[in-house]
Amino acid sequence: MAPTGYAGLEGGESLVPAWALPTGDGTWVLRLHEVGGQAGEARLRLGAGWRARPVDLLQRPLGKALGADGGVKFRPYQIVSLLVELG
Repeated sequence: MAPTGYAGLEGGESLVPAWALPTGDGTWVLRLHEVGGQAGEARLRLGAGWRARPVDLLQRPLGKALGADGGVKFRPYQIVSLLVELG
């Protein structure tokens, strides 16, 4: 497992991982930018013990944590921000 817990992204071929921002010990924000004018769903794969939840650009929570399938819905040209944390 990678130290960040990130194990990959399945689907969402038009999603570009723009950058990751460390926010504390065992916590960081992953930004995914949709660049192809597509809508859909991708699957975020994380290592054991890691979880993610959507946040806005100011890192405020937007709903509940991703389910066990890691499904991330996206709209055309959206920037998706995910708070990834250990534990």
